[in-house]
Formats: sequence, C-alpha cells, structure tokens
Amino acid sequence: EQIKLAEKSLSARQAEGKAAMDLAAQFGTEAEKRTAVAEAAKSEATAQQRVAEAKQLAANVGAAQLAALEAEVAAMEKISPARKKEIEELQRSTALKQEEAAQATAAAQASQIRAAGLATESAALADNSKRVTELRDAWQAAAAKADTLAAAVKAGAATKEQAAAASIAAGQAEKLYRDSLTDVTAALQAQAAVARSSVALEERGASLRLEQIR
Repeated sequence: EQIKLAEKSLSARQAEGKAAMDLAAQFGTEAEKRTAVAEAAKSEATAQQRVAEAKQLAANVGAAQLAALEAEVAAMEKISPARKKEIEELQRSTALKQEEAAQATAAAQASQIRAAGLATESAALADNSKRVTELRDAWQAAAAKADTLAAAVKAGAATKEQAAAASIAAGQAEKLYRDSLTDVTAALQAQAAVARSSVALEERGASLRLEQIR
C-alpha cells in the first residue's frame, strides 16, 4: 500500500512539473524556464526517494519474515513439504523485493544528481563574481562534510544515502565556486575592454583636436 501511494505521488509530481515547465516554456524568460526545470527535477527527485524508501521498507519486512520463519524451521526436527514450499516462495519474494529496492534507490540517486545539476546551472546564471569568498568557504565546508560521511559509512556510523547526498552537495558547491571565478574573470575582461575603449576615444579626441589646430 505504501509503495502504491508513493508511486502515485511520484506520478503527480511528474505531471505538475511538466505543467510548470510547459507554462514557463510558453511565457517565461530563460531564467524562469531554467528555474521551472530545476524545481520540477527537485520535486521529482524527492518523490523518487519516497518510492525507494517504501520499497526498501517492504524488502526489510520481507527479510525479517524470512529470518523468523527460517529460525522457526531450524528448531523443528522435520519440515513438512508445505512449510518447505512456503520458505522457498518467501525467499524468492524477498530477493525480488531487495532487487526492486536497489533499482528504486539507484533511480532516486540519479534523479537527485540530475536535480542538483539543474539547480546549480540555474544558480550559475546569476553574477557570482562578488561571492567568491562565500562560495569558496561553502565548497570547503561541503567537501569536508562529504569526506567525513564517507569515512562514517566505512565505520558503520552513516548510511550510503547520506554520504551520496553530501557528495552531491559538495559537487554543487564546487561548481558554483568555479562559476564565481569565471564571473570574476569575465568582469575583469569587461572592465579592461571598457578601459581600452575609453583610451581609444581619448586618443581619437586628441587627434581631432590636433587636426583642428593645424
């Protein structure tokens, strides 16, 4: 039941996202179009995660039921054909649920990566040249958190999902920091171009004045 509800929610979010993107495509600016795409991807990624969580829960319940049944059978001197068949069916069912959960988790992570990438691209449209220090510090903090969680996973103190989310956040932060450096370069180049243009105008003005004097 929880899986069906999560899947219905995912379908609803996908439909809402498509409607928002279609509206922006027809009447929005480029920035509004990108924002609509990023928001739709974020909403879908959240819904995908709910589906993955529901399927993982079902897989865990199945595994617990199988373990309990196997423990019960282990205490018996003789296993009936019916009970043996029951165990085999539960083993197949549990294996299938685990595979479905793994696939759903992979799909959710892919959606999260896509959403993060789109959100970063949207944020990069702004002029971040004055945010270099802020974005550098944010990147360093995010990278440190990602490293900490990666180590925590190995120690059994954090989940792979937590580490994956931190890694995505670190990637976003790094991309925005690099974008701020690009914006600084572009700003300096623009200033240099204006300066060169001003000098050229002054030189032309001086030449014209000399011509008038002659």
